[in-house]
Amino acid sequence: MSSTAKDRIRCELLNRRDRIPLDLRRQSSRKICLSLKKLIEERRFSRSLFYLNMRSEVETDWLVARQLATTCLVAIPRVEGKEIYPYQLTNLQTEINQHKWGMREPNPTICSPIDPESLDLVLVPGCGFDSRRYRIGYGGGFYDRFLQTCPQALTVGLAFDAQIVDQLPTQPWDHPVDLVLTEQRII
Repeated sequence: MSSTAKDRIRCELLNRRDRIPLDLRRQSSRKICLSLKKLIEERRFSRSLFYLNMRSEVETDWLVARQLATTCLVAIPRVEGKEIYPYQLTNLQTEINQHKWGMREPNPTICSPIDPESLDLVLVPGCGFDSRRYRIGYGGGFYDRFLQTCPQALTVGLAFDAQIVDQLPTQPWDHPVDLVLTEQRII
């Protein structure tokens, strides 16, 4: 599939997500995070990579704050060049910088880097996912490359149900996430 066709799909899925009213997006985000919290507790994950939402993504701050209050290690991705590196977060209010692309990420002068191979759970944002759990991201390949560094971790995509399609175009190097959580279902 051409990159233009993939860009059209990405744009359509982002438009779907952006059209979700703010109140509904917040309510749905809470449902998704409650499902994720239950999963974390049931499987006893102790070293998790969360992402800090931007724009209209599933809001994760509530769950990040809850996890920081436990004994679990909370890591947040930081973009350096064309790669993602996980850093341990201990305070959501004082250890975050704004990246030039708009995402919030850990301040590397305060936060400590984490070995990706030590993570047991990785949360993955996306423009959309399909029923086979393949994802379409923002087009930079950051998570595609990063996930290769932590094959032992359970990978969980967070999305609103409006971002789920039957089938996305895939390439031989694409790998599905292990689970996708929406406000309505677990895929």
